[in-house]
Amino acid sequence: MDKGVVVEEGAPEVFFTNPKEPRTRQFLSRYLTSIGTPDYVI
Repeated sequence: MDKGVVVEEGAPEVFFTNPKEPRTRQFLSRYLTSIGTPDYVI
């Protein structure tokens, strides 16, 4: 979401491995860096 608007939706494996929107890529880059790489599959 960006300012209350859904900017991307899809299957979790696509969302996390190949996001289409720049805002999603930016969010995941910051979030995954802060928590490390998960050792499980969603």
